[in-house]
Amino acid sequence: MFTVLNLSSPSLARSARCLSLLALFAAGSALAQTTTDPDPTPACAKGSSNFPPMMTYDENVRYLANSDCRTSLLAPIQYIPLGQNENNYLSFGLWIRERGEYVSNPNWSDKPNGNAYLMQRYFLHTDLHLGERFRFFGELASSLVDGRNGGPRPGLDEEKMYVHQGFFRSRSLEIRAG
Repeated sequence: MFTVLNLSSPSLARSARCLSLLALFAAGSALAQTTTDPDPTPACAKGSSNFPPMMTYDENVRYLANSDCRTSLLAPIQYIPLGQNENNYLSFGLWIRERGEYVSNPNWSDKPNGNAYLMQRYFLHTDLHLGERFRFFGELASSLVDGRNGGPRPGLDEEKMYVHQGFFRSRSLEIRAG
């Protein structure tokens, strides 16, 4: 049986060394992940952990009330305090989405040749919070197409500027559009 499994003395010693190194590595990794502080995450990282947000209006920029968290270039427009209460603020944001498309056989033939073009969408939003009593959110959008044979498809590819979504919320009323 020892010859079939090859459990000779040098083989056992080598296996024991490999297993002990593996156990040492696993224990070191486990110790490296434990901390004595129950919550070592800084307040800035907690507030921005929802990237990417499900919807633009779900972004939570209240963590920027802490001036130590305002390290990015756009932080001054992401959180503009309105008075002493940190729940009263104005926020601006911008999303840019670009997409390239290539269609090789647009008419199921080799005439005309393929078509490559760029689609761009720009979203600009503002979010006004006045405590828990009042909130206004509005988002404008622009959709552009560049380089498509035949130009943009009407009503599908290009709209210069439009209201993408918006809402007004008070303690007893909510109105949504978009």
